[in-house]
Amino acid sequence: MRNSEHFVGLGDFIEIEVDHISRIVRNTEQEHIQWTFSNGYGGSLACNQMTYGDPEFAVLKDDELYYKTDITNDVIRSPNPSEVQDYLNKLKEL
Repeated sequence: MRNSEHFVGLGDFIEIEVDHISRIVRNTEQEHIQWTFSNGYGGSLACNQMTYGDPEFAVLKDDELYYKTDITNDVIRSPNPSEVQDYLNKLKEL
């Protein structure tokens, strides 16, 4: 996957909410960052073959995908770092 010109990677996102990062996976097949907050909510940002090389953001509740928030009812494709920060700020306040 790394050799693909389309693979974006998550380097620009690694500095967001560093105190709340609960998981990082970076290898030749995928990149994944997971944030967890004390209220049980969190966010997941993945970039792999299933996301066609573009980042996808998803809401988590108790470490499971959760589609019932005002933030989104699906994954959010190709967010920029500012958008991810906004989503995480909203999740902290739920």
